[in-house]
Amino acid sequence: LTLLTGACTNANPNNEKKDAYMINDFENLAQLSLMKFPFPKHSDRGRFDLSNEHVTSGTKSLKYSNDYGDHVEVCHYFTNTVDMNIDTKDMKSIELDIFNASEFDTTCTFLIYNTENMNTLLSQNYTLKKNEPTHLSFELSKVALDFNYSTLICSSLKLYTLNTNYDEGIGYTFYIDNWHVKMGAQYTELDNQYRDELLVIQEAI
Repeated sequence: LTLLTGACTNANPNNEKKDAYMINDFENLAQLSLMKFPFPKHSDRGRFDLSNEHVTSGTKSLKYSNDYGDHVEVCHYFTNTVDMNIDTKDMKSIELDIFNASEFDTTCTFLIYNTENMNTLLSQNYTLKKNEPTHLSFELSKVALDFNYSTLICSSLKLYTLNTNYDEGIGYTFYIDNWHVKMGAQYTELDNQYRDELLVIQEAI
């Protein structure tokens, strides 16, 4: 499988260090164009539009429509964000607001891919209730970032439909906004345990 790549834009030219960085809040067509489908085979299975509905940041949101109703990922590359110069080894969490405007509940998962096209970091499954807003927060493991940060390329959201009628052409619609990264990663007790175990394995190799 081949992941798509994107050009780099820079909205933080002074390299200011901040507590949070905006990946995208979908305020204009230029920002909308930064959204991608990570796998080329999915590029014809959905549509991105700007919307005035279910806005949580600024004045616009992303409306994502899919007429197929199957499992599709939408992603955003770390080299293609509204705020640039994100230090991936210091990411604490990736968060966004999503409104499920579909006629059924769905499940979604955060994934973070590396340059080898592997989903290096994988979140739990989140349930998106129909006609309800949800704030998603994927807390990142500091030790996982230590071993992988230099190869991380994109944040992806995989949407698993629970709609059993998608063959009849019943798709789904989501509104996404305020896709951002919070900074200030810290080691947890579990991180420290994993780090010690990984260092032992590394030394043995």
